Amino acid sequence: MNPFFMGSEHQPLYALYHPPVGRGPGGRGAVLCNPLGSESNRAHRSLRVLADALSRSGWHVLRFDYRGTGDSSGEDDSATLNGWVEDIGVAAEELKAIADLKGVHLIGLRLGAFLATAAGLRRPDTQGLILWDPVDLHSESILGAQWCGHLDQPVPRESGGAASTADFEKMLQEIHKQPNPNAPFWPHQALVVGPKAIPDGFRRLVGENLKRVTLKEIDEAPPWLEESDFGAGPVAARAIHTISTWTGSAP
Repeated sequence: MNPFFMGSEHQPLYALYHPPVGRGPGGRGAVLCNPLGSESNRAHRSLRVLADALSRSGWHVLRFDYRGTGDSSGEDDSATLNGWVEDIGVAAEELKAIADLKGVHLIGLRLGAFLATAAGLRRPDTQGLILWDPVDLHSESILGAQWCGHLDQPVPRESGGAASTADFEKMLQEIHKQPNPNAPFWPHQALVVGPKAIPDGFRRLVGENLKRVTLKEIDEAPPWLEESDFGAGPVAARAIHTISTWTGSAP
């Protein structure tokens, strides 16, 4: 595992490259797209285990922090959804250059699944999308508003693990207003892994291409929820196995 900074000098992004350490067909790469906020902290172990599993299968893997998050540059209030989508593009280009790849797979968890989809539909070099428990942004925002309405004092809400400001909520709503029935670039393969049905927001984002998505329902404790009182989430072994097994047949 090799840590480094990528992107521009003015806005460097922290990244971790996992080179392939096991036998595999080679020539394949995956960019892991984190969830946001507390969900990212809790899911860190599972994403690390997933990266190691893919590496042992011969994959080149890149993990990174979006601008304004983790160890990347930028302040929390300066980050935008479009900026995070651009960061995924930076990560994809970096991995292609490091490993001499023609394309990459994008693997996103929770809000990272939506960001990966938005980035993947813009890029002709997206060979596959793997979306892990994509967050239902619309439902969670509504529930958050109803819950906050019963409190004496207003508190910050969260959407997909990220604190929700008015601007952030507006950006989330834009996702739901952008149906994509004829996405310009649709990957060879797409997988959705999770414990529940596909969120409506995701259905609208991919449009008619939904019929080309493989669904795998996994019933286990989600990695983005706190386990006991330790802060970290549980390692989602079944989901990780499903993803690493499915990618084994990727082109």
